[in-house]
Amino acid sequence: MSRALTKSHPFLQNERISTPAATASLSLANVLMHPSQDDIRRAGIRIDEEVLDKLNGQVFSLQHTRQQIITAIAQSQAALDAVEHELQGALQQRDSLQVTVRRKRTALVRRPFMELPMDLLHCIFEHLVSAHLADGEWTEAVPLGKRKLNRERVLAAFSLASVCRHWRLAALALPTLWSYIGVGCYTSGGNASAKGVVGAKWARLVAGVHMLLDRSKAAPLDVFLDWNDADDLGGAHYEAILDRLGEHATRWRSFELRCIRVGVPLPWLDIFRAPTPMLEELSILSQQDADMVWKSPYPRYLPVAPRLHSLYLEHCPLISTTGLPNLVVLDIWLTTLPAERAWDILLGCPTLQSLLLGCRPLDLHRGPPQLDDSVPDSPIELPSLQTLEMHGVVEPFFVSYGSRLSLPKLTELCLFGHMVDTLRTFFAQTCASIQSLVVFTGTLDDACATSLRSLTALQSVKFIECALTDGFVRALALDDEPQSPSSPGSISSSAKGPMWPELRRVELEKVELSSEAPAGVGMDAFVRMLRARNLGHMRNITNSLSERSDSRKKAHPIMEFIFDDTSLDKYVAAEIRYIMDITPATRNEL
Repeated sequence: MSRALTKSHPFLQNERISTPAATASLSLANVLMHPSQDDIRRAGIRIDEEVLDKLNGQVFSLQHTRQQIITAIAQSQAALDAVEHELQGALQQRDSLQVTVRRKRTALVRRPFMELPMDLLHCIFEHLVSAHLADGEWTEAVPLGKRKLNRERVLAAFSLASVCRHWRLAALALPTLWSYIGVGCYTSGGNASAKGVVGAKWARLVAGVHMLLDRSKAAPLDVFLDWNDADDLGGAHYEAILDRLGEHATRWRSFELRCIRVGVPLPWLDIFRAPTPMLEELSILSQQDADMVWKSPYPRYLPVAPRLHSLYLEHCPLISTTGLPNLVVLDIWLTTLPAERAWDILLGCPTLQSLLLGCRPLDLHRGPPQLDDSVPDSPIELPSLQTLEMHGVVEPFFVSYGSRLSLPKLTELCLFGHMVDTLRTFFAQTCASIQSLVVFTGTLDDACATSLRSLTALQSVKFIECALTDGFVRALALDDEPQSPSSPGSISSSAKGPMWPELRRVELEKVELSSEAPAGVGMDAFVRMLRARNLGHMRNITNSLSERSDSRKKAHPIMEFIFDDTSLDKYVAAEIRYIMDITPATRNEL
């Protein structure tokens, strides 16, 4: 055991090596007498205590060293914190001084736009926003009802106000800069998780409308509500915007509402029952409704709109019953139109210049109110109407009451081919002054030529997607050559003068030429017509005896003939171009 203890304690090994005499004495004692167990334990304890004393001394030394290091670290950390604090203060002073120096240096550099007076900045801003309107399809060149939301114009005011402090003050002092209220819509697309995000966007949008209305002060407003993509108009945000806009109805200058996908709810139209003294343009586009609801009693819409000059209604029953004294352009696309409302339009718009009616008239037995008791069936005067366009099945209205209409300045007529024969009496009684005719779709034959023959002042005609028979085109030519009637109602050779003697311009767009003759001469019908009208004058000039003994009026040559690639065969088109090329020389000789 003594050897084991010696091996297990390095300190004892060092003791044994350093005192060889003691080791020899111990070995002799072991030979003389055998140690007891207590002696062995005491020897082990003594050795362990010696080791423990040395370990205690080592621990004390290490603890002392650690405390010295901790103290040094604490002193260094305090010094570091002091340096950091001082550094932050120095950085703040440096940054502040840099800003001051930069501002002073900037003040030394001349910036004319920073020194512009407010009134000049206002002129620049107004010119800029007007340029945005021109680029954003909100101009007179774009018809009312066809315009789009101008997002650039919406953002223009905010962009100008964010340039600098001077420009912001100038922008906030210009109410007209904030007068364009363009509002789109946000939809969740049926995604329940996106409703929260969409709701937050709508909240910001409503707040933006409030801001624009406040900043625009008393300036006239241009309102455009593009809610075509809305899948549900029952949200409170729609009504919140309409109610807020309704409070400023007296400031509306233009108002456009588009809800084609869902349709405009009838209660929304109540905002147009308020006076709108500054309103100039109004457009409402709604969803087509087969069972259009006309309220009874009918509300007084647009009771005060003295400046309204353009009105576009698409499937929206909004007719003024009090009259629109300065209305110039009226486009109405309705499923149905009661006769009473039609009389509201014709009798309440004396300055109307352009009228488009696309509807099915109802209650035609209700004639117009008696304007003059002393003159029964007094005429309905539209002294300024120049353009009349018919769509849908509106022709029964003009068949029933066309003779009552007085249209002295009507020069342009647009209608569909199926209306031509039905409106024969209307043409003869009311349309003698028409100079331009546009016909959409349908087949035009000899009977249609007879109906249109009364348009003696016609100078321009355009056919769009029509089927023209050879007999109809032949009626446009001079009646020098004998014509054999092929059907009842065809033009006979005894007719007085050519059809449309003042015709100067012909335009074909996707036209189909059909022939009634067995030989199939329909494709060159216009060639024969041009030869008769344009080259026929050559024969009259070269022949000094060409003067007619009758009083029939000669047809004016065609000055302009326009056609697309699908309307005529290429060989026919080439011959027409040739005739038109030599026609100017003929006109100079006339």
